[in-house]
Amino acid sequence: MFIYNNYTMFANRCFLFLTAILFFICGATSGCSKAVENERFSGVLTVPKDKNALNINTSGAAELEQLPGIGRALSERIISHRETYGPFRRPEHLLIVRGMSEGKYRAIEHLIRTGAR
Repeated sequence: MFIYNNYTMFANRCFLFLTAILFFICGATSGCSKAVENERFSGVLTVPKDKNALNINTSGAAELEQLPGIGRALSERIISHRETYGPFRRPEHLLIVRGMSEGKYRAIEHLIRTGAR
């Protein structure tokens, strides 16, 4: 005859708890979108760019000022940075420019690009 002791009850509870967590994780990840799956593997969440997005490597000050949150001073700093250090390789590199906050970048990231894509 099998005797239940405290260790056996503890082991059963741990097994049930871990099983519940496993089912929760599997259920939560089964509905992931393609973008989240790409983010999990590449480490970067890609946002689809509009073909008419502004190229920050070739745009002038007047065009950059049309972007939300970008004024005259910031557009001039973007151009100055581009002329000093070369073209931006990725749109996220705008964060290096003094005055460009993460909030401003998030507001314009879908409106800008760096290459000919």
